[in-house]
Amino acid sequence: MNEIRLAVITFRPALPTLKPTPRTQLTGETSTLSVPPFAPASAQPFAAMAEPNHSNPPLSTSPVDDTRPEFQNLIFLLVDDSPDGRYLISKTLLRKFPRATIIECRTAESAFAALAKEMPSLIVAHRTYEFNGIDLLRELRQRAPGVLILMTSGIDRRELALQAGADAFYTYDEWLMVGSHVAQLLMTRAQQPKDPGKS
Repeated sequence: MNEIRLAVITFRPALPTLKPTPRTQLTGETSTLSVPPFAPASAQPFAAMAEPNHSNPPLSTSPVDDTRPEFQNLIFLLVDDSPDGRYLISKTLLRKFPRATIIECRTAESAFAALAKEMPSLIVAHRTYEFNGIDLLRELRQRAPGVLILMTSGIDRRELALQAGADAFYTYDEWLMVGSHVAQLLMTRAQQPKDPGKS
């Protein structure tokens, strides 16, 4: 009886070679990401490939009208110990706000120093080596009582985040739309009467 042997060969396409992306952080150090997480910046956003959701209108990823006062001279402070997390959020924010200044902080100490120097328009916080997300949020709120704070996490901590002082909470699953969420927060804040007791 003849014996038949089958060989299964799996072909794995080679990953494209991407140029490192330099990013200057608050400390003055330069970090590089040889492979951006999930997809290169030039790739089509995943939202464009997803099936349309007719129950909720899609949020736009196109740049805002930066002639509007609430979108001028924007400064965003990103606080996250993960370089991948900072990369995702900063690239997404810059798509929506091309003229914004983004300050990245890996540690709570550098974030507190940035706040002491100048108050940003909005803070996006995850966690640092010194603090978990909720404790970091409390520290930031204490130092920046009048600044919008958006907390992000891979776990749904919405209730705790709002109780600790966050203006909004989004999971990392929503990172592609963070620019639109930030735009909505800024527009809502602009429509509210200013509190002279808050900076």
